Amino acid sequence: MGNLIESTLENVVFGEKAAIEAYQNALDTGELSPKSTEIVSEQLRILKDSYRQFKKIEEYKKKE
Repeated sequence: MGNLIESTLENVVFGEKAAIEAYQNALDTGELSPKSTEIVSEQLRILKDSYRQFKKIEEYKKKE
């Protein structure tokens, strides 16, 4: 069961990181409307928070 949990956490962290990069790239283009920029920026902030939390859990599990 431990390997399954670690594998799942790795996949979640990988997915969160990919999403962060995609959202950041969208913002960096400068092609979003002001309202879209606001929404994407807020979602990016939430993704980064989620990423940090899952990364901490992943690191904790690897130490067990």
